[in-house]
Amino acid sequence: MNSESVSCRYGPGPYVENGVLTRNDRVRVLGRDVSGQWLLVNFESEAGEARSCWVESRPMDLAGADPAALENYYPGKYTLPLWEDYQPPANVRTSRLENFVDIRWDDANLLELTQRESSRSPRFILEAWVCRDGVLGFIILGVVDNTSLIVEDQPGCTVPSSGLLYSAGKQGYSDPVNLLWPAP
Repeated sequence: MNSESVSCRYGPGPYVENGVLTRNDRVRVLGRDVSGQWLLVNFESEAGEARSCWVESRPMDLAGADPAALENYYPGKYTLPLWEDYQPPANVRTSRLENFVDIRWDDANLLELTQRESSRSPRFILEAWVCRDGVLGFIILGVVDNTSLIVEDQPGCTVPSSGLLYSAGKQGYSDPVNLLWPAP
C-alpha cells in the first residue's frame, strides 16, 4: 500500500465503509471492477475472521501487476450485502429528455442518521450502463439527500442502456429496482 490507510468498502465506489486497511495489513487481491479503479481483496480482521472488501486501486502496490489483467468481479460475480429489513426505493419513475434520463423515486425507509454511515453517506446507489460517445460504460452514483437523479445517456450504442437503484444503509443494501430505462 502506498498510503498509511485506505477505506475498505462493501462495493467499488460510493458504498458504505466496511473497515480500514493499514499499511501492514496483508491482503490477497481477488479481482477488480469493470473500470479497474477498484480491487476486491481478502484480508484477516483483527478478530481473526476472513473478510472481503473493495479498495481503490491507486494506493495499492501490486508489485508491477496491471489491474486490468485481473478478473472482473463487478458487476457480475460479486453481490452487495443485502439488508433484509430494508425496502427498495418505491414508486420509481423514469423519463427522458433528449440525452438525459430523469430518475425519481420515493424513500420507503426514511432512515435516521444513526442508521447511516454518516450524514454524507449515500442513501441510494445507482448502478447503470449508459451510452456516451458511442461506448456503453458502467457508472456508479451515490445519492445523499435527494430522491431524484439526472443521468446523461446518449444514442449510438448497439446495446441498450440499463440501470439498478438500491436503498443504502450502514448495514447493507436493499434488493435493487431494475429501472425501466427509456430508449433514446
